[in-house]
Amino acid sequence: MLGKSKSAVSPSPNDLLPWLADAVQHPAERIQIKLRGNILHVLCEAAPALARDYTLLRLVKALLDPDFKDRLSQDFPQIYQIYFYSRQPQAKQPDWSAPIYLNRLERHLEQLVAAGDDAASVQQAAEEIIHSKAQAIGQLDDTTSAIVLSNVSLARKGDTDAIARYLSETLSALDIGVEVSVRAVPGKAKRAQTVMALRPVSVDPAADLINRLWIFCQASYSPDPTLIAGPTAKRLRALELTQFQDAVLSIQVAGEAEPDWQ
Repeated sequence: MLGKSKSAVSPSPNDLLPWLADAVQHPAERIQIKLRGNILHVLCEAAPALARDYTLLRLVKALLDPDFKDRLSQDFPQIYQIYFYSRQPQAKQPDWSAPIYLNRLERHLEQLVAAGDDAASVQQAAEEIIHSKAQAIGQLDDTTSAIVLSNVSLARKGDTDAIARYLSETLSALDIGVEVSVRAVPGKAKRAQTVMALRPVSVDPAADLINRLWIFCQASYSPDPTLIAGPTAKRLRALELTQFQDAVLSIQVAGEAEPDWQ
């Protein structure tokens, strides 16, 4: 979880290089990784460029492996998305790039299977779909825009994980990780109501309560509050949330015990 210090040395994203090299069948020394906020950026240099659908199919299948999913969630719980780029050596721009949303891997797999040309890969991927627990949340188009729309829909319902992913779309560009939770706060407002997909909150049913949204951000530096607070509040208002009375935003520098500001 974000903000919790560890006694041991924190794992490095570069620890994932051997796994990525095996997943996309590409030499590890030609793969570059950078974790910015909640997004892991992966750049592969190859000439000619890697085949898009085949590479993404192998990568998504590898991400669905239970052992690796457990390792990723334990060592890098802040990663919500992987953004993959394929670029030829010395080129300034990638030949192609694609986002992979870790909470929609089964949908990515279905899409790639439908577009796949390799019969063996398609058959193997199809078998994985049968054994996965995919949730039907609308149809995907070839640019994954439906995934983004479904994520916004979940965020508007008050799903804290979806809200965190929604906010990370802008905060990750500033190299800021975000985690969202909800707490029931005693007060003289309307009684807190049950909201779909929210994490359980232990409260006294006899008390008057309000739902408060807590947004915890972590960065390797101390960002200017005006760069974070205003844009974050604007994006939250765009969701038109009615489940929460208010929100608290805090920023903590990685390694520090207390928030830099709140």
